[in-house]
Amino acid sequence: MRDHAVNPVIAELRERIERLEGAGIRTRAVLPFGIPAIDGRLPGGGLVLGALHEVAGGGNGAIDGAAAALFAAGIAARTKGKVLWCMTRADLFAPALAQVGLLPGRVIHVEAGDEKALLSCIEEGLRHGGLGAVVGELARLSMTASRRLQLAAEGSGTIGVAIRRWRRQTEASDFGQPTASVTRWRVSVLPSTPLPVPGVGRARWLLELIRARAGESADFEVEACDAKLGDASPPPETPLVLIGRQQRRRSVVAVDRAAQAAGLRVGMPATKAQALVSGLVVMDADPAADLKALERLALWALQRYAPIVAADPPDGLVIDTTGADHLHGGEELMLSGMVNRFLHSGIFARAAVADTWGAAHAGARYRAAPTLVVRPNGHVDLLHRLPVAALRLDNAVTDVLRVLGFKTIGDVASQPRAPLALRFGPELGRRIDQAMGRLAEPIDPLRTPDLIEVRRAFGEPIGAAETIARYTARLVDQLCRALEEKALGVRRVDLLFQRVDNTYQAIRAGTATPVRDVKRLTRLLTDRIETISWFRDRDHVADSDHR
Repeated sequence: MRDHAVNPVIAELRERIERLEGAGIRTRAVLPFGIPAIDGRLPGGGLVLGALHEVAGGGNGAIDGAAAALFAAGIAARTKGKVLWCMTRADLFAPALAQVGLLPGRVIHVEAGDEKALLSCIEEGLRHGGLGAVVGELARLSMTASRRLQLAAEGSGTIGVAIRRWRRQTEASDFGQPTASVTRWRVSVLPSTPLPVPGVGRARWLLELIRARAGESADFEVEACDAKLGDASPPPETPLVLIGRQQRRRSVVAVDRAAQAAGLRVGMPATKAQALVSGLVVMDADPAADLKALERLALWALQRYAPIVAADPPDGLVIDTTGADHLHGGEELMLSGMVNRFLHSGIFARAAVADTWGAAHAGARYRAAPTLVVRPNGHVDLLHRLPVAALRLDNAVTDVLRVLGFKTIGDVASQPRAPLALRFGPELGRRIDQAMGRLAEPIDPLRTPDLIEVRRAFGEPIGAAETIARYTARLVDQLCRALEEKALGVRRVDLLFQRVDNTYQAIRAGTATPVRDVKRLTRLLTDRIETISWFRDRDHVADSDHR
């Protein structure tokens, strides 16, 4: 049988027809959301790269319009490379884009005089080929204009997102007209997620997939996107454990709530955990990365809550809130706000405030639901009812105490100290004394490398308010000179006192604008010297369960 040569003109014509009809879309790469319910409705399992997608707010209000912009930003954030954002109104809020993972350094802003020039900018960006995504804010999008944008996106492989924004309600009718976009979305704001503590929960959206080429329409109720949008993490109901090596065996070092409900616990052999629970997700623990993440959380708490903050490995923070809780509305509001902020970041946290580090540590892990405020001098009664595992002892010591019949800290504390020290060493008694407040437990506060600080050490303790005020003024003068050398000012200044028992007390002062005025800063600090407690402080521990 004789082969017939294919006419190059006919082959090129066929290719152009297929491109116009969208036949090549099925073989193109996609950008998955990482949410099976959404990806399952999209041909190819995600948003097609090298295509145009439309997004609009569910109403004509600013709230739905902002939600549509954040949805588009979340899509662009998961691409690689720079993002070109074209608009006619300069009202883009960069911090909001950063919250969904689109950092300001990645965004190239283009402001056009009218929509005709705006369409030209969008098309040029799509044809460039070196951008991660192109986003344009448009009121009208005709079939001809959308076809040009779609062809430009197909040629370069760059994803394009057209955000439909209307100045008048009459312009909204244009959204129903046919265009060449591959998908069309409408985003509406829903009531936020209920929280276990007072506060505003994470934002929720109604996503309406109005049109999907070669797909079906659908509606989805989702939580607002953040920097983690699109991560293919296991669903919350899936049991998950972290595995680490202890001596020669691999054992469970952390469990989530679903795994705990299934009967798994820390210290269990990895093989036994996998045999007990089918479908168990097993991941290797990374203690070094966990510690770095914990230190980043501690730095965040240092900037927001109090000047004395430290990491409490492997899963907590300790914060000395003495003199700082009133800045956040009191201890209860401070704890609920802290838990809410963690929850918005995908971290389920428990928090407690008590007179000692040990009591707060134990209360956060064994009594907080999810917050706990222990009344002053009430930590002893709390500790007596808690299990011995709350004493921060080695697991081996805790297991032996259980075998001996000691169920609570009160059972152990009521026993003579000498036999316990002979059997378990001094650590058991030291932990009990620290938790009860009989033995000081200093916090080594976190300090950042770029922090500007001055200090003064004394050969003998000082305690008179006049003496402290005099040396505070001298330190402030040194601080302002250091700030002047770097042409900087301060909006927050912390005055820390290291006591003879190696614990810290602190005063925090803030200003509305950056300053380096010696007299003003000295007055802000010295006026509060009398509030310093030289005898007892209140500590706060947040226990984080990462998911």
